[in-house]
Amino acid sequence: MARPLRNTALGFALGSALALTAPPAAVASVPVSPAASCAPAGYGVHSYAPGDGKTVALTFDDGPGPSTRAILTVLAARHVRATFFNEGANTAADPQIDQMEINAGHVVADHTWSHVQLTTLSSSDQAAQIDRARAEQAAVSGRMPCLFRPPYGSYNATTLALAQQRAMSVWTWSVDPEDWKANGSGSAYWIGRIITRAEAGISLSHPVVLLHNAGNGNPATVAALGPIIDFYRAHGYRFVDLTGRSGWPTGSAFGAYDRLARWPAGLRVDGWAIDPDTSAATRVDVYVDGVASGRYTAAGNRPDVGAVFPASGPAHGYAVTFPYVGAGSHSVCVYADNTAGGGDDRLLGCRAITVGNLPIGRVDSVQGGAGRIVIGGWALDPDTSVSISVVVTVDEVASPAQPAVLSRPDVAAAFPGWGDRHGFRITVPATAGGHRVCAYGVNAGPGRNAVIGCAAVSG
Repeated sequence: MARPLRNTALGFALGSALALTAPPAAVASVPVSPAASCAPAGYGVHSYAPGDGKTVALTFDDGPGPSTRAILTVLAARHVRATFFNEGANTAADPQIDQMEINAGHVVADHTWSHVQLTTLSSSDQAAQIDRARAEQAAVSGRMPCLFRPPYGSYNATTLALAQQRAMSVWTWSVDPEDWKANGSGSAYWIGRIITRAEAGISLSHPVVLLHNAGNGNPATVAALGPIIDFYRAHGYRFVDLTGRSGWPTGSAFGAYDRLARWPAGLRVDGWAIDPDTSAATRVDVYVDGVASGRYTAAGNRPDVGAVFPASGPAHGYAVTFPYVGAGSHSVCVYADNTAGGGDDRLLGCRAITVGNLPIGRVDSVQGGAGRIVIGGWALDPDTSVSISVVVTVDEVASPAQPAVLSRPDVAAAFPGWGDRHGFRITVPATAGGHRVCAYGVNAGPGRNAVIGCAAVSG
């Protein structure tokens, strides 16, 4: 029986290096309408780590950024949960690392869209900064953030009212190591200064430590993070995120759905999946339009995943190809299977793609004169990686088909499954005067031939 499909999406889309007439990865995000899952939030500001006994919360502002993966690696190695206050614009630029933060068991929260000082804005502009970031987070994770931190810790009554209306609790901090002042430096001076200022929280029972994860990178923060964690643990503190969770997550399978693309004679999905109860490879199930397409092992090498989840190792990638299901629009969903211990399977996401069976390509150049016309470009058939033929017509009169076998590295880069032998440069005779010239890709699979491009030229 097919699994029931759920309204979840990871808002990743593939770009192309070329202006393609029919790109191979026309990926569209499935609309997300996250349920209001946040508990009602009171009016006011929090700045002390939750939980009984001595607790400490590590928080990271302004990401995702170049240092995020290194920060996640340190946290994973020491089994520490943290809270990431991400900017919406940065999440949009790197949604995969945002999803990795969530999959690693951390809290991802709202830090506005572009880090403006909210007290300088009108109520409507404050709301727009908050809501645009929330919407971007929902597109990535399928749920709205429940925590909010105003940039610079600057807020007013309007800010607090807007957050309360959106069921988001507002958080500042109680310990500021001023790591942002390092400005991208990783020198011993800045590492030592950050550690010293962070350790000042030992005077508090529930410190919230402010660290950064900004767009210019924070190498000194990364280097200081391990010693900061070790210091607080040595003094009897328990690490928590700002929802109060501690410890390291186990249980249900998780992972990421990185890409959906057309592939020769089929479709391809890429990503990674882990069952936290075992380091062995898990499996993924692929469903097309709600019907099971197959079960596949996620055992490919993903060093980036292994760095963030060292206990699981890197052998958890999947790159699955499967046959076309017919021309038209289709929904492709991927589930991570829970293979050991307790927990459940996990929907990694659903994506939409439009599949056609016609050749694609582009005319790059047309030159006429001296009784001839030279037309150049590229053409391929999505149903095969083998080079196809191209027919050139002059005023609707066709010349014999010729193969498109010239090397086009740019095409190979945009269509990695098809190789580079898809270029053509064809010369046809022409009388003096104006002509309309067209190139057609000859279909190698199901479907008809298709026009690649036309141009007006003088012979």
